[in-house]
Amino acid sequence: MSDFHQELMNQAYAKWKSEGGIKEMGYNEFVDSLPKNERCAVLLGNLNYQVCNGGWSQWCHNGYCTKISMVRIILLDMNTEMSARIVRMIDKVMETLKPDVVAGIAPSWGWGGDYFANMEPEEEECWNCHGDGTVSFEDDDGNDKTESCPECGGDGYITTDPQHPDFDSLDSDYYTFNDAFMEECQTFLKTL
Repeated sequence: MSDFHQELMNQAYAKWKSEGGIKEMGYNEFVDSLPKNERCAVLLGNLNYQVCNGGWSQWCHNGYCTKISMVRIILLDMNTEMSARIVRMIDKVMETLKPDVVAGIAPSWGWGGDYFANMEPEEEECWNCHGDGTVSFEDDDGNDKTESCPECGGDGYITTDPQHPDFDSLDSDYYTFNDAFMEECQTFLKTL
């Protein structure tokens, strides 16, 4: 990231800190309070930092996705080949998010927020007892035994954790041009 871009971000974060930081003003309020040049610098800088550090999943999990529509508009305003590539990535990420996140009305709770759609745990038939709730086996003496299934507790179903979206291909693609994109960001930010 260029010194110019970083300086804009530093100015913005200094304002936030002087106003009490996240305890007094959430991330979305902070971003909304900024002048356009600082808002663009913060949103583009956070996107690059988060995606390069932990991928699109990290950017989402840490709550930055609550400004996804605003980031998309900035990228469209940049109107470059690279920004268009990122818009296509953003569109794929948007497909995995809850409607209120995409609409920009979901609060950013930071890490661990509930931003993805269809992320509820699901019940499925137990793999061990095939839904019967019991398992049959032969003990050491050769006797047939039936017991309550230890995997499902005897009810025949297990609760599975939801699967997070797989953004590996988007991450890999972004990493191929992110440094050049940051140069484009600097050029764009100087026009604001």
